[in-house]
Amino acid sequence: MWACKMSFDMMKTIEADLHPGVKAVISATDFMEISDGAQMMFI
Repeated sequence: MWACKMSFDMMKTIEADLHPGVKAVISATDFMEISDGAQMMFI
């Protein structure tokens, strides 16, 4: 699970606030690169 960087920045969140299952805070561009060719559900 990844957190959205734009939302993370807008809400002035710190990493300690995130759920332990969050692997990283990534941008939309990062997500597109990571998920290229994958079958996924975007929620």
